[in-house]
Amino acid sequence: MIIEDGPAAVAAEARSILRAYMCDGAAIPPGDVSELFAALKQVTVYGVLVAAVQVRLEQRRMERLEFEPRDAEGLTRRDMAAVADALTGQRRAVLAVAETGFLNRENLVRFLAAVLRSEQASEARIDELFTLAEEFCRDVLAQSNGFPPPRGAGAGGPWDFLAWVGSLSGLLDLGSLLVPSQAAEAFEPLYVDDLVVGVTLTLGDSCMDLQAFAAPNSPLWEETRLGIAEGLRSQGATVTTTSGRFGKELRASLPSGQPSGDVYEIRVIGRDGPGWLLRAFIYGDEAVTDTRAYDAFADVIVVPSPALPGQSTLNLRWPGTVR
Repeated sequence: MIIEDGPAAVAAEARSILRAYMCDGAAIPPGDVSELFAALKQVTVYGVLVAAVQVRLEQRRMERLEFEPRDAEGLTRRDMAAVADALTGQRRAVLAVAETGFLNRENLVRFLAAVLRSEQASEARIDELFTLAEEFCRDVLAQSNGFPPPRGAGAGGPWDFLAWVGSLSGLLDLGSLLVPSQAAEAFEPLYVDDLVVGVTLTLGDSCMDLQAFAAPNSPLWEETRLGIAEGLRSQGATVTTTSGRFGKELRASLPSGQPSGDVYEIRVIGRDGPGWLLRAFIYGDEAVTDTRAYDAFADVIVVPSPALPGQSTLNLRWPGTVR
């Protein structure tokens, strides 16, 4: 069912379905195919339920609570694990579940009810969850409406997942980023406050810090680049703006502060995509020659997923898996 009274009314309807099921064991009103596809264009009950599951799973991850699948009404432990995998960025799981029609409204309600019961969640906590789910859906719609139809960020990449038509074989799947596994000698997680917010690629004697950010309302690179330039200058760096393969970029020379007088060479590149910004800091020889770093950056596929409240980087998981 698609409700026309606005996102708040839709979220309230989704919340009432869950409440009736959890409190009274009421039957879950079945959705239809039109609701699933309409979720890409407007806020629907189905979309809110998907968002509520995604938000709660991400909250648990940030709270360092392991997800332990348990049997629920109509769902086995394997079923519960399949839903969790499909809604935490594991794209192969998404496709496998979507093909079977398993990720329907009934199973979403059963899954969410099982998780909230195991946590003994209060009514206030559940209400807060659905408020966040509504905001999540609004972000998704802003992300899709604020840009042209999904496509690559530019000729030759980096790419948007929804526009990618090539093979996914050999890619390191980090959730919101798919990176060619042969692009670097090594990959290391980039942490902020114990959260994985990016990945560092080792490129010979150089390295590249790669991060993706949610940009639901407008392109971010222009504003972000100016802020980075100001920050580097405040550290004593000489910064210039140049034109490169991906448009405007920064080149900086930062004194090491050592008696030897060494200077660190830094290049900062970025590209706006449909609802996201991909940014990279390049250090070492590649900051000057840029060949391998440019190629690695161009081959990245970004999987759009709005950042949760309090975060700007797209969610990543570590370790990744090679497809």
